[in-house]
Amino acid sequence: MRRVAMCILLLAGAFSAKGETVIECQARLKDTVECYVTQAKFQFKMCSLRIELALLKNERDFGCIPEAKREVEPFYLAANRGLAQKKSAQSLLKDAHAYWLSSVTALLPNSEETKIGYKKRLQQREQGFDEKANRVLLEK
Repeated sequence: MRRVAMCILLLAGAFSAKGETVIECQARLKDTVECYVTQAKFQFKMCSLRIELALLKNERDFGCIPEAKREVEPFYLAANRGLAQKKSAQSLLKDAHAYWLSSVTALLPNSEETKIGYKKRLQQREQGFDEKANRVLLEK
């Protein structure tokens, strides 16, 4: 029960400072790629917490997956436009985004998976996206 309460507090704090719009992020960071990476990481983490909370409450509410994809799409499109003159960086961005999309879909738990196995799999997906995002940031 204590863990559920902690998750609720984390989610309440995170969603009170909900993800930014593309314009707000660009005004703050001045870089569309950094905005995309920041928003993609934020949405992945928030959705994974929401799913973990649902699982702790024995619920099957995974609506955050399509929501995360919708929230990140404008950031991806802005970053892709921003890299129009740098085809190699644009290609890396497309690869990173495809990986992120599959990672968000992979937030769904497998029925035979242990909690530790689930956490480990999500960490691997997060690290994989970090590596791909870092390549884009270096190439831009």
